[in-house]
Amino acid sequence: MNLRASVCHRQRVVTIGLLLFTFVAAFCASPANAAAHLMELTNVPFFDDVINPKHDRLTLVFFHTPWCTSCRQFYQSYKSIANAFGVKDVSDKIYVTRVDVNALPDIGRRYNIVKFPTFMLFGNFEGSPVEFKDYRDVDTIVEFVKKYMPKLDAFEPSMLAKVGGEL
Repeated sequence: MNLRASVCHRQRVVTIGLLLFTFVAAFCASPANAAAHLMELTNVPFFDDVINPKHDRLTLVFFHTPWCTSCRQFYQSYKSIANAFGVKDVSDKIYVTRVDVNALPDIGRRYNIVKFPTFMLFGNFEGSPVEFKDYRDVDTIVEFVKKYMPKLDAFEPSMLAKVGGEL
């Protein structure tokens, strides 16, 4: 094998290695494998699919704007809510999401979002969506979501203890 063929072979090996590394890194960072199951809903079709009541799950949506100081301050707490509901037995039963209403004004108008932050719970239950109107702290929001979790057919009440223990 000549020198040129050897260099080309090394370049292919390095390229394949980089592609493999990129694939593994992307897989490990995907929402299904991340510790925090916090999804940013970035377009209307994606939003509509995630909140679709045909899915057997709840979706907690944090409506925010970049200019809202309260939204920015609460974001770290909201990530802990995502972590709480990101435990293995519960993560497929609830999605914890957020929507930038400045980027998706049609969604803001559809649900009459006029104050920030606003939290709404979507799911396959009567009265969906339900707006959270209580004091905005982690424990209160988690308790609000727990009230609706038994309404899912596949949900087992024993999973509630796992959620509470993760905060």
